[in-house]
Amino acid sequence: MRFSLRKKTILLIVLFAVLLSGVGVAISTVIIRSIVDTDYKSDADHLALTLSHLVDGDQVGVVRNQVMEIYRKTTYKVSSEDWGSPEFEEYTSLYSGIMDTDEFKTLHKQLTDIQNDNDVDCMYIIYADKATKNGIYLVDAAEEDPCTPGVFDPIYEFNYPSLDDPERGFPAYITDTGYGWLLTAGAPVHDSNGDVVAFAAVDISMDEIRAKQNDYFLMTLFIMIGMTLIFCLVGYFLVNHFAVKPLRMLSSAAQQYCSKVDKDTNIGFADLHITTRDEIGELSDSMKQMERDIQKYVDNLIKTREQLSQSRERAAEMSEIANKDSLTGLRNKRAYDLDSMNLEDDIRVNQAEFGIVMVDMNYLKQTNDNYGHDKGDIAICMTSRIICDTFKHSPVYRVGGDEFVVIIRNTDYNNINGLIRVFQNSVSQKTNNTLLNPWERISAAIGYALYDKDIDSNVEDVFRRADENMYIEKNRMKGL
Repeated sequence: MRFSLRKKTILLIVLFAVLLSGVGVAISTVIIRSIVDTDYKSDADHLALTLSHLVDGDQVGVVRNQVMEIYRKTTYKVSSEDWGSPEFEEYTSLYSGIMDTDEFKTLHKQLTDIQNDNDVDCMYIIYADKATKNGIYLVDAAEEDPCTPGVFDPIYEFNYPSLDDPERGFPAYITDTGYGWLLTAGAPVHDSNGDVVAFAAVDISMDEIRAKQNDYFLMTLFIMIGMTLIFCLVGYFLVNHFAVKPLRMLSSAAQQYCSKVDKDTNIGFADLHITTRDEIGELSDSMKQMERDIQKYVDNLIKTREQLSQSRERAAEMSEIANKDSLTGLRNKRAYDLDSMNLEDDIRVNQAEFGIVMVDMNYLKQTNDNYGHDKGDIAICMTSRIICDTFKHSPVYRVGGDEFVVIIRNTDYNNINGLIRVFQNSVSQKTNNTLLNPWERISAAIGYALYDKDIDSNVEDVFRRADENMYIEKNRMKGL
């Protein structure tokens, strides 16, 4: 069956318009949903973090201890799925006394005020029980059907890493609860000792947002359908009023559209030279304008992506600078404090196996006084290199002007005595080398201590013993 050129051209225009409309609707919908979800997740993370800083961690710890004492003693527990059942009422009544405490009332009022000020659906505090992988409600400020203390919800599997690393909190995530779309985020709440006692969480309903996104999708779809109809009508008049050549030019440009986009070159409509002052000319101009708009839209997306990438890189650089000693390039005191917190977590879960090495330079003040601080800096850098060369598998920190700390684990942990001798020999070679400049004949005392759960309750205890052993060695070197 043969088709006339007019029918073929019209069919081509229709197919092209439908394809372009479908791709445009799909891409714009996906991009806008992604941008909206990202913005809301960021807001939820910031709101949860703000809430975690505003509440009193010690009060949260008191409520948590009260709830968990009853929770662990109770053999039959109910989740929020059992809402309204006789068992639910019986179970929640066990916690009624907690709701009358001053700590609970203070926290509940604080959550309610913040919740009302920020126009969110729900703010609450939960405790993540690693053993059962459940989130046990401590305080819930929901206006309708709040969860009473002791009620739990299972923790989603993708949040399991937070059970081992509470500091990461619960990064914002969107779930279909069966009752609607819900955005949830949680941040760790610390007590006055810096321990994570619970998580401050926020729930934001995404139903309205999803509805608006669907409305946008329908609106875009109708617009695209309208544009498709316009293209089809224009094509019909083009075929009926003009010669075959302009139609072939348009058809050829349309067929090359995708291939030229893939090559990142001009789409092709800009190269058309159709000078007819009628519908074909208008269509040509419309396609050129569409090409420019699409290219501009793509350029804006690429620019936005580059800006986001640059922001992430700057944030990473700032984080690295904040944790690095400017003179030696080693980790600084701030980095040591952060890593010590991780060691405290290992101690709490009885999985700690580490040691701390203390190194203190001798005579640095005399070097600075006699030869200048620039020569003292040389001595500091030489000492840091010897430490790094000795403890190759361990992080090294400069925690003071002439003080260094090494956290040893694994290989270095098992070979600590040998490494101590290596360090002492390396320093002794520098000290006794008369060919070196005075400031290069460095001297340093070293001491260490291994974590012992029977005598050490925290990292500071190990640090203190290592420091004492180092000063014993320093006095020995000075003949005291």
